[in-house]
Amino acid sequence: MDTPAANTVLFCPSKIGNGIISNRIIMAPMARLRNCRLHVPLVSMVPAYFAGGASYPGTLAISEMAIISPRAYDYPHPPGIWTNEQVAAWKAVTATVHAQGSHIYLQIGALGRAAHPLVFEEDVALFGLSKDSIQFAASSLIPYSKDHPIPVELTTEEIKALIKIFATAARRAVNDADFVVWKFTTATAFSSTSLSKTRPTSGQNPTAATLRTVLSLQLRLCARLSML
Repeated sequence: MDTPAANTVLFCPSKIGNGIISNRIIMAPMARLRNCRLHVPLVSMVPAYFAGGASYPGTLAISEMAIISPRAYDYPHPPGIWTNEQVAAWKAVTATVHAQGSHIYLQIGALGRAAHPLVFEEDVALFGLSKDSIQFAASSLIPYSKDHPIPVELTTEEIKALIKIFATAARRAVNDADFVVWKFTTATAFSSTSLSKTRPTSGQNPTAATLRTVLSLQLRLCARLSML
């Protein structure tokens, strides 16, 4: 006997965190890159894009990854979450989604070995940073691809600094930009995951790999506690 689609679990409400979504069909994150070179979402396009995907009340939408800092590695035109202009643009997005009775999560992340080193040089000028303050780095010396340069390996102190940057981005997303919650990006080349998937390779110090795994868990915990 056929079951009407409306009676299936797919269309049943579900509680996620402190919110309730009306169904299990979620607007998945997609890298549209509709942001200016200063990593500010374009308010002429981005709110309307999410409004379309979250038009049914109670829908959950998840944003593309927002870079937590220009020091957290870069590529052209992703959104950011570290300047007031970026936060204001995101607030226009969340206001549009919330006005429809829906919810939106912000992804936050750092690109690590998947970044584009040449973009660093442009952002140094754009954001008035010193050249020594940005480096192409990851949790190990493994390149993203055979055509990609080998990154500098993050030190323990640099990983600890990255933890604080993640926590700051999480606070800004929830407290300033009115996102319901934030989530970590977890792709194998990106810093937030490469820190948690540090299996020792040939020539790598197992103790260092273990330390990075522990610190990655601290990173997640630190950012979560920042929301309480």
